[in-house]
Amino acid sequence: MKHLLAIVFFLSITVIGLFGLYDQQTVDTVEKRKLADFPEPGSETFFVDFSAYLNDHFGFRRFFVDANEKILRVFWLMSSEGVVPNRASHKGVVAGREGYLFLDMSVDYYENKFDEERIDLFISELQQFASSVGEVPVVVALVPNRTWLLEGYLPPYVRRSDLRERTVEKLQQLEGVAVVDFYPVLSAAQQQGQQIVFRYDTHWNARGALLSYQHLIDQVSVFYNLPLQVPSSQPGGARQTWYGDLAQVAGRDDLMEEYETIVFPGSPVITRENSYRLLDNSLPDYHNPAGHGSVIILHDSFTEKFFGEYLAQSFADVHTLSTFNFSRVLPVINRDQAGVQADLIIVEIVDRHMFSGTDQY
Repeated sequence: MKHLLAIVFFLSITVIGLFGLYDQQTVDTVEKRKLADFPEPGSETFFVDFSAYLNDHFGFRRFFVDANEKILRVFWLMSSEGVVPNRASHKGVVAGREGYLFLDMSVDYYENKFDEERIDLFISELQQFASSVGEVPVVVALVPNRTWLLEGYLPPYVRRSDLRERTVEKLQQLEGVAVVDFYPVLSAAQQQGQQIVFRYDTHWNARGALLSYQHLIDQVSVFYNLPLQVPSSQPGGARQTWYGDLAQVAGRDDLMEEYETIVFPGSPVITRENSYRLLDNSLPDYHNPAGHGSVIILHDSFTEKFFGEYLAQSFADVHTLSTFNFSRVLPVINRDQAGVQADLIIVEIVDRHMFSGTDQY
């Protein structure tokens, strides 16, 4: 019996190995990434690279990877952490470790389960927009999806893709467009133990918005030699209750309240009627007599979470447009350019929203 088991084991390993040699795919169409190449013999990193090669090319790899994911998913959903009880609306929410919640579409983006051509289309239309606004600089303020910042809290069956890195590379190749990626500064703060996102909300908190604002102003000042400054002192903070949108979707009223200490702006900011009110979905404008220059910001909901008011600490005028419909907004910007005289156009967008295209908002 022992000999029979040994023979079966040996044959199984042999078949798997031979199939791995036979099935030499270069791209995993499910994970949407290039598989490791066979390393050059004699290279300093040969054994490390060879290990990566074996991991990517062992026989029946796709079958085993998919089976492992399904098993992990079943056990996770059966666990106390993996359950999001209450209403049926929780189908749009995924439960992570230690109570963190995620949108299911955010997890799909993290694993690259969307049509990547939609990102390419968004980037192409962004390039056309940047080429049509004359000499006004265009800056993409790229907000990382919360899954990238909370990788350690994702369910165990979720697999990371390299989609974000490749998307940033594509954006950096655009002509006339500067890219300020908030991921490095927010990831560093997260690793240092700072709370920059909520457990039960899709957005950053006030600390995350403040760090991103500071990073943006530092980068823009260097890019375009603008005399923009972040206020050197803040007058303190106040405790605020936050009601998480993820908890609301999941029907978890018991998880809705979170608390944080918000940092108040250092300069007085005047809120006034939006100069682009004809677009019917714009936020109020901000005016700061102590600021410098004017900025137009096309944005998603992250600007509404403190970021717009923080920007007003550096700019004299912040004109907000809650849209990425470049073709719709371009005539309005060009028409009002003589009056607005924008020094900068910022496109603030969380990376997963590029899948939705320019007709969103």
